[in-house]
Amino acid sequence: MDDADTYIDYVEIEEMFGYFEGDADSRQQRALEYVSAIEESSFADCWSAEEIKDTLQYDYNKLLIAKHVDGNITEVVGYLIYNEIADTTELLRIAVDENHRGRHIGKMLMDSYISLTSGKCEHALLEVRSTNVAARRLYEIEGYEQLTIRKKYYRNPDDDAVIYRKILS
Repeated sequence: MDDADTYIDYVEIEEMFGYFEGDADSRQQRALEYVSAIEESSFADCWSAEEIKDTLQYDYNKLLIAKHVDGNITEVVGYLIYNEIADTTELLRIAVDENHRGRHIGKMLMDSYISLTSGKCEHALLEVRSTNVAARRLYEIEGYEQLTIRKKYYRNPDDDAVIYRKILS
């Protein structure tokens, strides 16, 4: 067993459905602050805290958070935002805090996401920067297949978007 395996024994995935309707309570606000901080440190084209909150006000958009629990200290170390519309789910954002990467947290989030959506959706879609090799490797390990490429889709820096699909049922 490696350090990552030991570490994930202390990581929990929590669903936060419908949490951001109206005024968020202090627990929801803290989760949003963690998610925003991870988002900002992970993406050049990051979503603002307000954009994340606006996204999560719709009941078809969902949030999963990965929490590292160590005694009395709980820290959000990753998140995944997705939606479910008709027979399709789309992964919108996924990130793990830079201090907690390489510990299978992204895979745990993906596994939870697929588990939650498999019975309700026929297929899952996502897009990723062509240069994001680590994410592309994770998606391919998870059974996603490349569908197409959107040329010059991303800015800051310019990059192609690779569209992936996974058949769920």
